[in-house]
Amino acid sequence: MFRYISIALTLAIASSAKPQIHHPSHYEVNRRLLEKNYPAFKTFKGSMHSGLIPAVSLEVDTEDYSEYFFWLFRPEINGGVEDEGRPESFRDDTLLIWLNGGPGCSSLIGLMSENGPVTIPNFGPGIPAPNNPASAKDAPLVENVYAWTKKSAMIFVEQPGGTGFSTASSSWTGDEASHRTEVDVAQNFYDFMQNLYQVFGDELREKKLYISGESYAGFYVPSIARGIYLRNKQVDKAEKLINLAGVAIGNGWIDAYVQGGTTIDYAFWHGMIDLRTYRSLHEKWDQCVAGKIKDSSIEPFHPYNTPDECGVVKAVMAASGSQQMYEVTTYDTYPGMEDTDGTVVRFFNDADVR
Repeated sequence: MFRYISIALTLAIASSAKPQIHHPSHYEVNRRLLEKNYPAFKTFKGSMHSGLIPAVSLEVDTEDYSEYFFWLFRPEINGGVEDEGRPESFRDDTLLIWLNGGPGCSSLIGLMSENGPVTIPNFGPGIPAPNNPASAKDAPLVENVYAWTKKSAMIFVEQPGGTGFSTASSSWTGDEASHRTEVDVAQNFYDFMQNLYQVFGDELREKKLYISGESYAGFYVPSIARGIYLRNKQVDKAEKLINLAGVAIGNGWIDAYVQGGTTIDYAFWHGMIDLRTYRSLHEKWDQCVAGKIKDSSIEPFHPYNTPDECGVVKAVMAASGSQQMYEVTTYDTYPGMEDTDGTVVRFFNDADVR
């Protein structure tokens, strides 16, 4: 996650006492500076915009709100791209949203290591050696040949408030936060999208909107989609519809009670851990679940709307030798985005990037 990085990626970002938005040029990324030190970004052909947009209605007179950090990629239309020698039309009519999980994980994880236009290369076993994962995290950024931005306009959003570079007033964070539920998440995201469309106009609004994500986005994505669907049924003439077309969830975390144990099973049957470790992890998992269920002094184990309470995912990844969380045939540092150095952190702390 990037929540611990103190220097924000601000490409003409400014916070205000009351929610407001700006002209699109305010959010435009300075490609010359970006590409100077990070040539991999030259492989993306199109426009980039980034910054903070309020996650509250602009009609509300308040200083109590969050601003979501976003990075928008809009590829150029070049008459089609080649895919294995066959022409394939570029999807100019879609806008794809990507959300990482958590709750509270930065969606810049997805941008920099999963489906954005650039990435840190994954290394197979021995390249570098598994006992030297540091060389992997220091690898330079390269083109992501599997980038979703090659096929559609795409926006990475850090939410809920307080995640990554997104801001939040005091009432939005902590144990006494007023914005805690998936209903709140849906409402805030709806307001963010309406403000985003107001900035970038009908050209963006008219695109078919697809909301996607992984891990805890198994809760975020359906909650946000449902919220948009319900609001679309209520809009009046003064408010425009959001053109919701579909959702996509990968490796969704939706039921900790069921999924926790199967994470251990998956690791064993794919050769990531040995039998002794498998049995040990299952024993600890069963003890954790039983304690959560039976011991009234412990906060009850809740199968829904919950993070990895028993730490099974972290335990599996650590025991398996820091294999890449979403591509187990490669190696990575775990948890990669909490390192205090490495390519990604240096990128977001770079003065030219800021």
